[in-house]
Amino acid sequence: MRKLMLFGLFFAGMTILLYGQEEKKETKKWVWIEAEIVKETSFRPNDWMKGDDPEKLSGGDALTHLSSDGQDPNRDEYYAIWEFEVPEDGTYEFWSREGHKGHIKYKWRIDKGEWQISDYDMPYKNSISIGQFRTIGWVNNGKVELKKGKHKLEIVLTGSTSGGTGKDIWGLFDCFLFTQERFQPRGKAKPGEE
Repeated sequence: MRKLMLFGLFFAGMTILLYGQEEKKETKKWVWIEAEIVKETSFRPNDWMKGDDPEKLSGGDALTHLSSDGQDPNRDEYYAIWEFEVPEDGTYEFWSREGHKGHIKYKWRIDKGEWQISDYDMPYKNSISIGQFRTIGWVNNGKVELKKGKHKLEIVLTGSTSGGTGKDIWGLFDCFLFTQERFQPRGKAKPGEE
């Protein structure tokens, strides 16, 4: 009888412990997208744009574009589309880790929403060199309201280098983050990573 009571107490204790752990599991309040895992794009890839050390990039790779038709009014539209899924309804900050902001201008939207502009003068945080004439850093593109479920992020390159006066069009996207939590950019680290 005593063994049965001890077993009962042990079982009850384990149930409470496991139930308590279940209660503590929280839904991740952010979504990370590797830019190189793109659904559709018309970018013209360029390995030089990725820098000299793939270890500096999230996932060891990036989505790039380089063309010399920046001043051509009849040039192609260079776009990329990613699919992603958010865990819950809410307001998310949209961060992008991208190439030197003085050389990259684009418009972006979620699903079929209004186009937003990421201009040359957007604040560029945690910038590091990835090779001669190439840097990468984080840009906070603002807040978006998202419903739980699947979405599309679309980016269209709209400007040329040197603040719009250059002949080249650059694109370098390493990763994107949609987060409901406070985010402090630290290189390629995801939220909660060192």
